[in-house]
This record gives sequence, structure tokens and C-alpha cells, in this order.
Amino acid sequence: MNFKDRLRSIELPFIIAYFTLWILIYLSSRIVLEMAVDEKQSTMLIWAAIASFPLVIYGTLRAGFADKSKWHGFIGYYLMFSLFGIFMTQYMLIQGKLLYDVAVQNEVQRRVQIKEVKRVFSRRSGSNHTAVTFILDGKPITMKARAYAYFYLQDKKMIDINFGRSDMGDYVTNIALSSGDKAHARWLHLKDFVYRLKYIGLIILAMIIGGLIKARYFPAQPGKPPQKMGLWKMTAIIMAILITIVILLYIGLWVYVTFIANYR
Repeated sequence: MNFKDRLRSIELPFIIAYFTLWILIYLSSRIVLEMAVDEKQSTMLIWAAIASFPLVIYGTLRAGFADKSKWHGFIGYYLMFSLFGIFMTQYMLIQGKLLYDVAVQNEVQRRVQIKEVKRVFSRRSGSNHTAVTFILDGKPITMKARAYAYFYLQDKKMIDINFGRSDMGDYVTNIALSSGDKAHARWLHLKDFVYRLKYIGLIILAMIIGGLIKARYFPAQPGKPPQKMGLWKMTAIIMAILITIVILLYIGLWVYVTFIANYR
């Protein structure tokens, strides 16, 4: 096996490992961190660009030559891989450092006064996150919370929090509210999210069903066996599996809110 074959043999394991690491950091940050401030976001963007540069170049050349692209095709692949690699790597660096500091540093329990709770929107996709401003040691601090946090903080005046500091910024690991309140807030946010994206979801579902019907009953080359699945199609399947996992998690949340939380 030559060097080229060795590289290709580790492509899929590397993609799976990369996505798995990103998912683990993402889920861990959502479980551990209630609020945080990204003070080093611009700095980490530079480090993320440096760290992901070899992978971006490899992916650009690999996809460009496989697709027999012209020069503008290579530029398109480079931009695509750059955006994808830089921002995902940046997220892992920031959130990974925050999680590390949570594990090794001590936090303080404080009772703070909430000054403002504001929903930050991303066009038609709904609430992107919740900006929470509270008073700590006589100074206002604005932190970024999950989008659903708006629904359980909007009517609060005082809250008890576990507060900590990191090189990446300040963070909060716990807000003293019941799990039922937070689960209900998630459910309200989910309903709001589905309402805003209902038409896009129907279009995506129709495209998926149409693609399955075409592949099954209207093949491009009737009578010929299907071609071997390529790297990028495999990547799309992995992404579909991840989206399915998220949907199942939300279904579990709905079951909890509907049948368990209301009767506790």
C-alpha cells in the first residue's frame, strides 16, 4: 500500500473521529455550561485557522481532483472547507478549554440580580441565543445563554448561580431552578423553533422522499448495479445520522415534559 492509499484509508475514520469529538464537546458544553462569555473568540479564530489549514488544503485537493474541477472549482472547495474547518475547530478549542477549566477550577455560589433578559434572533430561524445581563459585585455582566433560557429567566429578578472564570471568559455552570422549569422552557423553545421553520422542514422532507423514490424506482442507469458509495455521500449519511440523534433527543424531551414532569 503506497502513501496515497494510506491517506485514503484513514479519511473515513478521521471524519468519524472528528465529528464524534465535536459532538462530545457540544453535548458536554450544553450539559455543563448554563451561560458563558466568549472573550477570546477572535483570537481563537486565528488559532483555529492555523490548526485546520493542513486539513483544508488536503480536502480541497482531494475533492477538486476527484471532481476534475477547474481553478474556480478548487477555490469553491477551499472556501467551503475553510468555513467548515475553521468554525468547527474554533468551537472545539473554546468550549474544550471552558470545560477543562470547569473541571479543574473552583466556582463560587452567588446570588445576583437580573437586569435584562433579551432574545437574540438569527433572521427567520428563530432565537439564536439569550443575552442575560446581571449585576455581580456592583458591575453589569452580559453572558450568552441557551436560546431556551429566555423562557425560564424572563420573569426572574434574582437567581442563585455557580460562577467561574476562565481564560476564555466567565461562565455559569448552574442556575438554581428546578429541572421541571428548565424542561418546560425547552419545550416552549422547541414549539417556537418548529413554528418558524415548519415550511423549511416540509421542503427538506419532500426533497429526501423525492430522492429516495428516484433512486428506487427511476435509477439513472437501469439494470446496472449501484455504484460504490463515495466519501462525500458517506459524510452526508453521517450528518443525517447526527441530525436523527438530535431529533430523537427532542422527542425524549417531549415525552419527559408531557408525561413525566407534569406529574412529579
